[in-house]
Amino acid sequence: MFHRLFLPAATALAAAFIAFSACSAAQAQITYEYAGPTIVIPTSPNSVGTADPYPARISVGGNGDHLITNLTVTLTNLTHTNPNDLNILLVKAGSSTANTLLMSDAGGTADISNVNLTFSDAGSQMLPDETQISSGTFKPTDYQEDSDAFPAPAPGGPYSLFLSAFNGQLADGDYDLYILDDASLDTGSLSRFSITLTTVVPEPGTFALIASAVVPGIAVVRRRRSRRKS
Repeated sequence: MFHRLFLPAATALAAAFIAFSACSAAQAQITYEYAGPTIVIPTSPNSVGTADPYPARISVGGNGDHLITNLTVTLTNLTHTNPNDLNILLVKAGSSTANTLLMSDAGGTADISNVNLTFSDAGSQMLPDETQISSGTFKPTDYQEDSDAFPAPAPGGPYSLFLSAFNGQLADGDYDLYILDDASLDTGSLSRFSITLTTVVPEPGTFALIASAVVPGIAVVRRRRSRRKS
């Protein structure tokens, strides 16, 4: 009797789940680029210090209540005479959790010139530790964890090594790239960087569809209960 009584409600819930899966989200993907001057690393050549500008910022707007489901970062034309000195951090301004250390203490001492690096959680490999860095797609990489301290206004650590730290955040906002050169005698630059956001937002009719699927099933259960009592 139990399964006969609640079968309509179960069917309604299954229909609601199908409706939600089919209609709950409209997905979008868009790339935003840094439009400022070339980033000089560090500010004063052959010294220890932060890049100029610090941070370099991408401002994103116009996405309403879109939420991030995936984020990738591309550094374009990165040059440095000792990439092992580089510490590069991406932060969503105003968030205490949306930050990722893209690279730190990677690539050894071999010069890099105009390499293009994309960072993605789906990357198949990390940056090399001691061998020369070449263009490609990589996971965020840090070879000396807990040794990175970025000067203010960068947030304090610890920092995530996963770009999924941005998931669930509203897409709109300021994305800040902090670059620190932590040893002297070397210089570099970065022409530009970009972020690619994959976002999702519930469709306006989602909850109405769920209600229309669930309520009739509940009504059937109540009617059957009433008949049994009479």
